[in-house]
Amino acid sequence: MAEVVDSRHPDFKEGDLVWGITGWEEYTHIGDPASLFKIQHTDVPLSYHTSILGMPALTADAGFYEICSPKKGERVFISAAAGGIGQLVGQFAKLGLLCCWKCWQSRQG
Repeated sequence: MAEVVDSRHPDFKEGDLVWGITGWEEYTHIGDPASLFKIQHTDVPLSYHTSILGMPALTADAGFYEICSPKKGERVFISAAAGGIGQLVGQFAKLGLLCCWKCWQSRQG
């Protein structure tokens, strides 16, 4: 996530909030902003854009709905339910009224 401090691109102006692939640095020069998404609504905490509204959500959504494509009543097994993506897949499965088994490892064995 980043704040635009200077831009010559017509879609981005100073002060805009964006998320996408940038460097882990104080300032980044973005030559092609096609991979950036402007944050339009700030009525949710900005941290949501790095979690539930960001990459984990996109990955969980694509994997669950586009690749898995389960039907109501089917069983879903989530092998990494403790991770950010697995947690969201579990919620998607519950919303779809699916029988859901979750698996994760703990330090207790």
